[in-house]
Amino acid sequence: MKKPVLFLLMIIIASIVLAEDVKAITDNGKTVILHENGTWEILINENSQDSFDFRKINWGMSKSDVMKSEPFEWEEGELDPNTQVLYTNIDLMSEETMLVYYFNVNRVYQTRYIIKEIHSNKTEYWRVYKRLMVELKNKYGDPVSNYTGDPIWLDDLYQDDPNDWGMAIATGDMFALAKWNLPKNTISALIQGDNYKINIFLEFKANNIKVIEAEETDAF
Repeated sequence: MKKPVLFLLMIIIASIVLAEDVKAITDNGKTVILHENGTWEILINENSQDSFDFRKINWGMSKSDVMKSEPFEWEEGELDPNTQVLYTNIDLMSEETMLVYYFNVNRVYQTRYIIKEIHSNKTEYWRVYKRLMVELKNKYGDPVSNYTGDPIWLDDLYQDDPNDWGMAIATGDMFALAKWNLPKNTISALIQGDNYKINIFLEFKANNIKVIEAEETDAF
């Protein structure tokens, strides 16, 4: 009898003796539920996306746990004595993007996607933002009423010509912000510009983690 089969059979027998369902991991890494009647089934959704707060992580994970769950080639940095970051480059909607995880006293509490793709036509940045908004609305529903992702105008010089909206953003005349207040996360999607440079950020922030400032730690 092959070893994996023998291992599974032993667990099944044990589950019958105990007269209750048992969760077990087979030699090939699959999770199975062993029922009291001697039958078993593979647990399909054990590691499904729905079990995570963001991508493949849960809020509060340590830096080492995030690195194990998201096996990228990470760069590390420090923003202050309490705040460290992991960052790497990924593809998001065919746009070169930086994925950043923020840790406070070694607990992940915030993440960001930062679009890095360069577009010669500045209005293309606005089109990227609108595609991002479609994806977010499809997944999370409508944003809050006061931050919907629609243009917010500080100067109406370019307002009547959508083909120039990229220039409006680049000069700081227009920006857009959308927010979602969810049970575990607050999500923000921002496009803004200054000095002819345009930034697009998508931020996910945990609702239940209090950020400890460096001054608080020093006082202990």
